[in-house]
Amino acid sequence: MFASKIRDINSQTANTSSNFERIKGLRLQRLKSFMSCMNGIKINLLMNNTPKKIRDYWEEDPAMRCDRHDEGNCAGRLSKEHALIYAGKQIQEIWAILDICAFHHEVDQYAGSGGMDKKKHEWIAISRMATSDFIKYPRRNWRQDLVLLESIYGRYSQQ
Repeated sequence: MFASKIRDINSQTANTSSNFERIKGLRLQRLKSFMSCMNGIKINLLMNNTPKKIRDYWEEDPAMRCDRHDEGNCAGRLSKEHALIYAGKQIQEIWAILDICAFHHEVDQYAGSGGMDKKKHEWIAISRMATSDFIKYPRRNWRQDLVLLESIYGRYSQQ
């Protein structure tokens, strides 16, 4: 009797592990199928969509350049960087989304070796804020942040 219980337990364990392997295989198969359907398109699930009114504004302005072009070492394509996070979300305002080249954003071939300076990007974005924006996002002391960043980078002048 005892031996038959051990056999039953062993067979249940074998079935459980085989079920686990079968489920694991199905998940892997679905993932491979999904990736082959994407044809190399990269999707970043952490980023949210930029509102249409902001995208329309960008389309009207064809003369975009890196917001750090005055440093003289820009290279690569332009990308958008959400410089500020408020209440755990990216701020979706024109002044908070910067045009940054690949070198200063550390993407593409410059990943890990570019000139990314997140504090400088925050300085640019906070410097662009209007007084009404300080009121719109009240849970952060923007003026204190601006004073601190201006002590590091100086006064921001938009070129």
